[in-house]
Amino acid sequence: MDERLKKIINESGLTQQKLSELTGIKRSYIGMLACGKRTPKKETIIKILHAIGKKEDDYFLEDNESKLLTILKRENIKTPEELETIITLYKQIKTTLLIQK
Repeated sequence: MDERLKKIINESGLTQQKLSELTGIKRSYIGMLACGKRTPKKETIIKILHAIGKKEDDYFLEDNESKLLTILKRENIKTPEELETIITLYKQIKTTLLIQK
């Protein structure tokens, strides 16, 4: 289940029917996504983001940040300072990549 997508759909101000019309995705499937009962494919997420007017880069960069934190926790970072340094470096890289686009 994708909690961020669920939140985006529910806060979009669009009805499930309108979102269905804009994306070509069945209304019943959008309803399941809005309730968090299904996990969509990347292509589906992109269709929904475009229909709502959200940037896919922001969505997927945030997802990567979340994955990075999970990896860092698993690698047993010793201090909060180490974690903060790595997060700061990641954000600098992310900003640089966005500027280059």
